[in-house]
Amino acid sequence: MQIKTAQVQTLTDARYFSSKGVDILIFNFDPQSERYLAPQEAQQIIKWLSGPKVYGHFGGSSPAQIRETTMILGLDGFIVNYDAVTEDYLSIDLPKMIAITLSDYYVFTDLQKIVNGLAHVATAFLFDIDKHFGSWGNFIAHGPLTVSQLQALSKEANILYAGKFTATDLSTSVAAVQPYGICLIPPVEDKLGEKDFSDYDGLFETLEDEG
Repeated sequence: MQIKTAQVQTLTDARYFSSKGVDILIFNFDPQSERYLAPQEAQQIIKWLSGPKVYGHFGGSSPAQIRETTMILGLDGFIVNYDAVTEDYLSIDLPKMIAITLSDYYVFTDLQKIVNGLAHVATAFLFDIDKHFGSWGNFIAHGPLTVSQLQALSKEANILYAGKFTATDLSTSVAAVQPYGICLIPPVEDKLGEKDFSDYDGLFETLEDEG
């Protein structure tokens, strides 16, 4: 298990996660999201990057908009919400992730059906636990799925979990679930242009120690 992806909103985020060897940086182009970043702003960050691949999270934006933005920015792939998926999205010739916001609404059989039905076209599934559960610990304690069910889903497809994690999470329950990876959400600014990544340093150190 690795920290495969991180959502970024600033050049500071992008430089930090790039320096830690994160595989994919995600810019959120969904206007309905509180993490929305205008493509023009993302373009100014992307030009400074080297190393990680860059994906755009488009929520439910139209396929035409996705095609246009990925071409202009030179994105390596894109993410679209599950409830917006149609054949038009799936026909876009780029690696794609399908995002699902986990809640008590989804039970194991629902997710298993979704994953099995779309695994042949999706490079990965991004399960967002942040919106309804916040932290991984809260998701495990109060979410609708057991650890054994999460393990079973991990065997069906490449699954990433987006939310807040602790170093203890990574070495215990996350390790038990064995996901494809996790997606980190950057810290908020302490003040303009300054962020504290010390908690994230601990996550990367834990992964390094575990080899």
